[in-house]
Amino acid sequence: MFDFFKRRRREAITREPFPEGWRRYVRGNVSHFGVLSDGERAQLLDDLRIFRAEKSWEGAGGLTLTDEITVTISALACLLTLGLPERDDYFRGVSTIIVYPAGYRVTETRLANPVGVLETGHSWRLGEAWRGGPVILSWADARAGGRGTAQGSNVVLHEFAHKLDMEDGNAEGTPVLYSDAQYDEWHRVM
Repeated sequence: MFDFFKRRRREAITREPFPEGWRRYVRGNVSHFGVLSDGERAQLLDDLRIFRAEKSWEGAGGLTLTDEITVTISALACLLTLGLPERDDYFRGVSTIIVYPAGYRVTETRLANPVGVLETGHSWRLGEAWRGGPVILSWADARAGGRGTAQGSNVVLHEFAHKLDMEDGNAEGTPVLYSDAQYDEWHRVM
């Protein structure tokens, strides 16, 4: 029964015309968009609308979220599942996406030695993916990665790949796939 309502809600989302401003954000901030086929582009635009609508978004570190931020991050995340069969769960392990304006500093406690002494320190992050928790991203780095100007790195793809990997409860480098052939292809490519 819940699938019926979810399907109806998603149909309503994708039935609306795609906002032209959003299309400009995708074209300008998602370099991969230009190499997709027309069918893949249409699917990505539908997927990002559903993804964006179904997630909770929070600005942090003084960042006010805009359509450009949420649309760009949604499109980049949905690239990872584009073309996969039976992928209508849109990152079921992600309910919240927290976005900072740039890299952010965290305080962490870690084991300092084998005896069990703990130390507190600080580190700078561009993103994080927590098992059972949020994805946290730096907007400056998300935009640079999406535009292809981050010297081969893309924090959105990186963190959401971790979330795909965590879907089966393990974080061992292999996402949940649906057939032996898909696992064979995954291992061949990786």
